[in-house]
Amino acid sequence: MTHPSHQTNGASLEDCHTNFFALTDLCGIKWRKLVWGEVAGGFGGTPLEDPVLSSFSRCLAGDILCVWRRVAATPAASAGGPATASGPGPGIFELGIAPSPAPPPLSLTAAKELWIFWYGEEPDLSGLVSPELIACESEQGSWESGLSYECRSLLFKALHNLIERCLLSRDFVRLGKWFVQPYDGFEKHRCSSSHLSFSFAFFVHGESTVCASVDVRQHPAVRHLTRACLQRTQTSQSGVKVILAPYGLAGTLTGQVGRMDSQLLEEWKHFYPINSNNIETGLPPLVEVLVGGVRMRYPSCYVLVTDMDDTPPGAPLSPPNSPINCENTFATEQDFGAATELPERVWAECTLSSPVSASKTESSTELGTWTFVEPTQKASCTCSK
Repeated sequence: MTHPSHQTNGASLEDCHTNFFALTDLCGIKWRKLVWGEVAGGFGGTPLEDPVLSSFSRCLAGDILCVWRRVAATPAASAGGPATASGPGPGIFELGIAPSPAPPPLSLTAAKELWIFWYGEEPDLSGLVSPELIACESEQGSWESGLSYECRSLLFKALHNLIERCLLSRDFVRLGKWFVQPYDGFEKHRCSSSHLSFSFAFFVHGESTVCASVDVRQHPAVRHLTRACLQRTQTSQSGVKVILAPYGLAGTLTGQVGRMDSQLLEEWKHFYPINSNNIETGLPPLVEVLVGGVRMRYPSCYVLVTDMDDTPPGAPLSPPNSPINCENTFATEQDFGAATELPERVWAECTLSSPVSASKTESSTELGTWTFVEPTQKASCTCSK
């Protein structure tokens, strides 16, 4: 566009596609940080009784840019005291670098911060933020006073929270950093490449423009939980493998139906929408899953199954069960050109023993099985050129 010749190929911006979008501007942004100190003696309440978490859920429901985080406890003042005669003093090579603070504990007793961002006039927080949190220590700032790297990073997280809230209300789920819209029931889309997931990354372009880049990937199809999955647990000794949203934890469906716990579902609804339309008729709202040896009750709408776990455990990895067939959800129907077929052939020839050498060394190898070789073993090159 800025080339002096001004020659184009006849295309216009209307015919182009991009994965970069301008979201907002840092000019005029204001923020406030509310700090809740570490709770001594333990915290025996529920998450909704925590001032930071309850305030965060109400601000999130009010479409306010906000984010919360745990912070490390302030180190003891005696940690940097002078050395005594009984202990060694600072050495000649001592640089005086303060040790990094310990990470905060994964507990409700840890100290927390609630960050709130807005433009223009400060919103009325009296009905959103807990009174005891407003009365605590707080800091304020704006674009005019400068935004630190930490403040910009938290603003990106607040934008992500708002986008996530919007997507979750439209039947999407989050698995780690990826958003996906699961299929219903046992629909088979193994040979389809239309099941996509996407993630967001934020950055500042120029002086103050906040942009988002959208990364789109293909992934194996995931489906919502059904009653048939619960029935399969009665005949399976190892249980049914599941994926738990929103962090993508790998779990096992035990088949035990969790008792109705309205308080647990209410806590989930304050942070993650519970859409009953995604639950099959007759499926309980809570099911029991096993994660890392711990049994827990989990909302059925956030328990997903995938076709990748359909291969029976203990089955030998042979061509009939290999992932290089039409059941590979990462392969498209028109994806077998030279650009993709040649790299796959070279990879297979590098990691699998060649047919010539295999016939010389192992003549009794069972037909249809794969013979792997050590990748670091030096061998003559037989790959395609």
